[in-house]
Amino acid sequence: MKKIILSLVLSLGALAAVPCAQAAPAQKAAAKDEKPDNAVAEAVKDIPFLTEKKPNPKAKFYVYLMSASWCAACNVEMPHVVEQYKEMSKKKVEIIYVNGDNTPEAAIEFMKKYKADFPCILTSSPETAKLPGYTLNRRFPWAIVVNNKGEVLQSARADKVFNSWHQTTGIKAPKKKK
Repeated sequence: MKKIILSLVLSLGALAAVPCAQAAPAQKAAAKDEKPDNAVAEAVKDIPFLTEKKPNPKAKFYVYLMSASWCAACNVEMPHVVEQYKEMSKKKVEIIYVNGDNTPEAAIEFMKKYKADFPCILTSSPETAKLPGYTLNRRFPWAIVVNNKGEVLQSARADKVFNSWHQTTGIKAPKKKK
C-alpha cells in the first residue's frame, strides 16, 4: 500500500512539473517585455503634494529632503539646495521635499522665500509613509538618497548629501569653469 501511495505522489509530482516547464519560456518572454521597475514613481503618482509640481516619474534617483522654516540650519542650507536642484533635475535626480512645518501654508511660504521649485509634502502627512526608502528623521536638515526602486543609497545631513550627490549616484560632476 505504501508503494502505491508513493507511486501516485511521484506521478502527480511529475505531471505537475510538466506544465511549469512549458510555461517557463512564456514567463521569460513576458519578463523581457516588462519595463524597469520604478517603485518611487509608482508610489508618488497618487500622493497629493502641496505644490503643483509633481516628481519626475522618469528620475533615476530621488532625494527626500527633510527641513522646515523654523530650522536655522535649514534656512542656511536651502539656497544651496535650490542651486543644486537646477543641475540635479537635468541629470534625472528629483528632490521630494518633506517639510516639517505644522501647516501647508508655512511650508509653501518657506519654498517661496527661497524660490524652491520641487514637489513638497509635510512630514506629518500619512502619505510620506508611501515613499519607498523614506524614514522620518527629526534631525533637520536631513536627506535620504534612493534609487528609483526605493533602495537607500545615502542618509545623512543635507549639506553632506548635497555636496556628494554626484558620488552617491555615480553621475559625473560638471567640469569647473576657470
